[in-house]
Amino acid sequence: MDEKLTAIYCCVASTDEYAIEAQKDYLCQYTEEHGYRNIRVYADNRYNGLSFDRPAFSLLKNDILVGKVQRFIARHAGLSRRRCLD
Repeated sequence: MDEKLTAIYCCVASTDEYAIEAQKDYLCQYTEEHGYRNIRVYADNRYNGLSFDRPAFSLLKNDILVGKVQRFIARHAGLSRRRCLD
């Protein structure tokens, strides 16, 4: 059986390409420091965080629902507090 994923989710509404890369770098460093493996980054750049109609978020949600994801890591606590999955 394949090893389950550690999912990293990044989302910024800004057009500043550096912002999304900074989130990715921070979270990748975090996963490395904690020894997490099999990392997959899901990133939505230039999407409003108030809407769940985002391509990478939809893919992440699907991967969680089918059991591919072991852990979910996001930079901002608000992403994990929202009611993401019904």
